[in-house]
Amino acid sequence: MFNTKRLYEEDPALLTCSARVLDVMDENGMTVVILDQTVFRPQEGGTASDIGLIESEHKRFHVTRAERLEDRIRHIGTFEGELFEVDEAVTATANEEFKKELEENKID
Repeated sequence: MFNTKRLYEEDPALLTCSARVLDVMDENGMTVVILDQTVFRPQEGGTASDIGLIESEHKRFHVTRAERLEDRIRHIGTFEGELFEVDEAVTATANEEFKKELEENKID
C-alpha cells in the first residue's frame, strides 16, 4: 500500500516539496501519479483541489486535480512528454495564485 505524507496539513502555506514517485498509472483514460509526499490539497468537502506541476529534470506533469483515496493522494493530469519512473525524484509545486484564491474565496 502506498501512503502519501500530506505536507499541506503540517504547513498549509507550503507550495513546493521534493518527493519520490511511488506509482504512475492510467485509469479510465486519466493519468494518475502517486508521490511519497505532497503539497497538493485534494478535493474534499465541496472544495476544489490544488492544481500545479510535478517535474523532474526533463519531465513535466500538469496536475489538474488531486484526490484522496484512503491514505494516498492521487495527482491527476497530463504529461508533457515521457512518464515518470517509479522512485524518480521530482519536485511538486502547487499553483500559488490558485491556492490563494481557493483559501480566500473557497472555490468549489
